[in-house]
Amino acid sequence: KAALAKAETLAANEQEPFKQIFVNVMQNGKMVAKRVPDIRGWQQVKVALDDMINAQKDPITRQMSNEGRILVGLKNRMLSELDASNPAYAVARKASATGKQLDDAINVGKKSLTMSPEALKRELAGMNPAEREAARVGAAEALRAKIDAGGFTHNSAIKVMGGRQQAKNLEMLFESKAKFAEARKAVFLEMRKRATYETVKGNSTTVAQAADMAEAGGLQDATQFATQAVTQGPINAT
Repeated sequence: KAALAKAETLAANEQEPFKQIFVNVMQNGKMVAKRVPDIRGWQQVKVALDDMINAQKDPITRQMSNEGRILVGLKNRMLSELDASNPAYAVARKASATGKQLDDAINVGKKSLTMSPEALKRELAGMNPAEREAARVGAAEALRAKIDAGGFTHNSAIKVMGGRQQAKNLEMLFESKAKFAEARKAVFLEMRKRATYETVKGNSTTVAQAADMAEAGGLQDATQFATQAVTQGPINAT
């Protein structure tokens, strides 16, 4: 009832009030007309329930209260009925997410490297594809920060990606083991390239500058300049 009342307010604020009319005929012959939600209205009910559920999470531990768990069950049953009666809504709902949901998903991803696998599994259970993608973005930010803190070396990547719990958590963020293996391979490839760069550069300023130029795509221009300086003189080359 509270979610329905809040949904009516949300719908009115967006100038999209419930359009369907339900008429209840009482035993005394009195008729009561009431606006009831169409599919857009049910989406507002879902949003209202999301807000109520978020309010039942501890701000620090993110543990859900008993009332919150009851609301989650209610919302899931409601969405199951809506998905069955309107397949188009089911497709749209699974493909989209509100800004707040995406922010929450990003935060879950940022914490994923330190969460227990069971806790992360619970957080991911209700996410749609858009939220999962946001969670991967958050995990990537956390992963980059850890690798940067370790000196951006191949070894620092192994420490982060090689830990059993961390690897298991990262794998859960992807749709399949194959997708995770592909992402993991890309990270290690980037680390190997960086390690080679650092080894070649060493302590030589000249080599470091050449490596930087090569990485930026400027080595060909430098070679051309050197050739022209020899054949045409430094002024013409400049």
